[in-house]
Amino acid sequence: MIDTFFDCLNVSKLGQKKPALAPYRSIDDWRSFVAVAKELLCAGVEFVLSEKFTQDPLEEYFSRQRACIGHNDNPTVEEFSRNTLSFKLLDAAITGNN
Repeated sequence: MIDTFFDCLNVSKLGQKKPALAPYRSIDDWRSFVAVAKELLCAGVEFVLSEKFTQDPLEEYFSRQRACIGHNDNPTVEEFSRNTLSFKLLDAAITGNN
């Protein structure tokens, strides 16, 4: 079910072989978020936070990595780790968390 749900979030073009990757054509589509939320709640999940189903935080993180790396498409593990540490330090300085 979760795999199908994330496929539904990645619909990007016509002609996909997997049904979950087909474009949305109706507001009554079985893949709607409401249908997924109902299924999760009926399965015993206490609550559903819709924001948690987005890829935006992950995309933002890798965007920050690319900005630090510049023209280098293949950063080393050391460069990637150094950037991650600098993000943590900067975020802590901004929010005041240690």
